[in-house]
Amino acid sequence: MTPNPPKKNMAAMNVVGTMPPHDISSEQALLGAVMAKGERLDDVLPILAADDFYSGQHQIIFRAILRLVDDQNIVDLVSLASWLQSSGELDAAGGSGYLARLLADVPVPANVLRWAEIVRDTARRRRVMQLATELFQAASDPAQNVGDVAASASDLVDGVLADKLDTGRQTPQQVVSDYLWWLDQSVDETAGVQLPFPRAQQMTGGFLPGEMIVLAGRPSNGKTALALNAGIYAIGQGKRIGIVSLEMRSRALMGRLSAMALDIDAQKFRNRTLTSDDRRRIEDFCKRFAARPIRMWDEPEFSPSRMRAVVKSWKRQMGGLDLLIVDYLQLMGSDQVDGRMSFNREQEVARISKAIKRLALGEEVPVMILAQLNREAEKSAKPMLSHLRESGSLEQDADFVLFLSFWDPRQIGDIVEVDLDVAKGRSSQTGTIPLNYVRPFLRFEERGEGM
Repeated sequence: MTPNPPKKNMAAMNVVGTMPPHDISSEQALLGAVMAKGERLDDVLPILAADDFYSGQHQIIFRAILRLVDDQNIVDLVSLASWLQSSGELDAAGGSGYLARLLADVPVPANVLRWAEIVRDTARRRRVMQLATELFQAASDPAQNVGDVAASASDLVDGVLADKLDTGRQTPQQVVSDYLWWLDQSVDETAGVQLPFPRAQQMTGGFLPGEMIVLAGRPSNGKTALALNAGIYAIGQGKRIGIVSLEMRSRALMGRLSAMALDIDAQKFRNRTLTSDDRRRIEDFCKRFAARPIRMWDEPEFSPSRMRAVVKSWKRQMGGLDLLIVDYLQLMGSDQVDGRMSFNREQEVARISKAIKRLALGEEVPVMILAQLNREAEKSAKPMLSHLRESGSLEQDADFVLFLSFWDPRQIGDIVEVDLDVAKGRSSQTGTIPLNYVRPFLRFEERGEGM
């Protein structure tokens, strides 16, 4: 009985006109060896997944073996056949006779790791072939959204390069190992992104990989300044930062960062009244800044698929990404379907919010997304989650929701007293941190304390 490949492998063959790379004998030998000695599975799990098998039957068998391990059962011929029978997949797996043949034909010595490497290598080659096929078809079909295909292709490339099993397929031992690693990171004071305000840091514990942070406020109330305060503080700690600005160019961001870092009145940049000493200090700051691990995006067209592609590119360039700041949510566009916007704005923002959360989890990077509050926030003493503009899904998707209290930007004075409210904190405290906003330098300080 010759195992049959899944349809997706045959689709690639139909386009490129050649049989996709595979090695059935290595797949059979590997499965038989694992059935003969279940502990050998521990050697191959870190580098192999069920989808790496070319044969659909072998994928079914390998998934069943993983389920048996998850249930802490013994992996042998009888238990495997019994599990496949109970799940209704025994015939699709080739029947009891095929399982017995796999076990009987195991070569001696059993070179499990070598077979696993062969299966993984041929799977990688098929995925590259699949990638070429999808890109060819997308480029040939004007009805397809090329941006979506490109984003999916980026995920596929990452999958080709990855050497570890997806979390959803891990054994309990692997889950525990990953959890203990994460636990070490969570108690490490240098892990994640720390905040420039001691009370806020103590309350939140900082921002860890995979978290989505919403920073919301009314227009001209300092959202961008506060986010840049957090960003420049993280840069000073050697963190790798990405900043996406959809409302100002990178040159304007550099002006703000210079004002914060050098205590230069931000109005001087606007009025063009910088002194020669200011200019010298700014040039020195720019030289130091240019050597930092930071990337900026200031093009107005930005959608979830483009954001994912940009983040992946930055991670490759800098060897990782510790914080992504996006300014701001309501200026982001949704990916289009058939060239048309198919959702109203509230639904669109909800989809963007979920895409940002998926990005944070998938790329293991904290994402700080700025958002606007609706006008009702001006009437309340303290902003509420219901004041988030255009989307209630932000409240659901975010791990943290931070609010800047409303103040009238027309008021006179260089220092404004504001509150930073932690309105939602997953597995952390909530509360209020009193801040001073030093307007000339676009800088926030804990009230009564310096930076």
